[in-house]
Amino acid sequence: MLASKLDRFATSYWTNPASGALEIYDQAASGQWSQPPAFPSGAAGLVSTIDDYRAFGQMMLNKGQHGNIGILSRPSVETMTTDQLTSEQKAASGLVPGFFDSHG
Repeated sequence: MLASKLDRFATSYWTNPASGALEIYDQAASGQWSQPPAFPSGAAGLVSTIDDYRAFGQMMLNKGQHGNIGILSRPSVETMTTDQLTSEQKAASGLVPGFFDSHG
């Protein structure tokens, strides 16, 4: 992350489950996303603008096309948007009960 672009970050907040109070979770200027990660993660760690996120979402809705440019193949998008978890994996999850009824 370039220091000159840190002002574009927003501070992240969360609700403390014990007190119900809104608290700072991650400071924009000094938080976890203000410096490059120790190693790249294929499952997390992307930071971008809302405009880029919208463009990505639109590209996914367009089956891999962004305007007239093919970014991803249609089979890649179909694989990315198809439930890949088995019933056994869903049952072993420690998330909220019923979460995987509509997620995969």
